[in-house]
Amino acid sequence: MYNDDMSYGLMLKCAVYGLALWLIYFFASLFLIKSLGAFEYSILGEGIILIAFVFIVWPFSADLKLVSLSQGFLVGLGWLFLNLTLDYFVIVVSLNKGDLGYFGSHLIIGKYLLLLSLPLLLSSRRKPS
Repeated sequence: MYNDDMSYGLMLKCAVYGLALWLIYFFASLFLIKSLGAFEYSILGEGIILIAFVFIVWPFSADLKLVSLSQGFLVGLGWLFLNLTLDYFVIVVSLNKGDLGYFGSHLIIGKYLLLLSLPLLLSSRRKPS
């Protein structure tokens, strides 16, 4: 028998993981922009960072041991909301001076889709114990 409810400990762990995912992505992007340059980053860095992000999100999602689709959906939705909020306030408002063009990037759309879909995918593959 399993419990479909999200406990406080699981929600806290999800929030910490969501913040860690945002920080990893943010600083990896800054590092690649500084090392490659803005133009090269837009061509090469986007692909590198998106592929690497899959390998970062996957273990975070797997470690949560989600047992139902609803848990996977809630975690993905929480991570998406946290990333959208942090992206808006830190990147758009602070760094881009309010330019919303940041949200139109294929990389950013891919990042948001990964954040929503990977926890859902992993929770659908787990068998309840």
